[in-house]
Amino acid sequence: MSSPALATGGPSQYTGKDMRSAHENLHITNPEFDAGIGDLKARLDKLQIANQEQNESLSTVESTRKQMFED
Repeated sequence: MSSPALATGGPSQYTGKDMRSAHENLHITNPEFDAGIGDLKARLDKLQIANQEQNESLSTVESTRKQMFED
């Protein structure tokens, strides 16, 4: 599987902060992360993005959960 950056249209070589370091000061909780995924799903529905593409996008975002924080 490709990196989340590449999978979402970013560069193939990412040289920025790792996911946890980039988000640690935001204090994101699991419920907040879930809400963000819900917002993304609603937007994809509104844009009439096909279910397969939605599932791929949502899966990519979900794959970052444990990289961002630990509850």
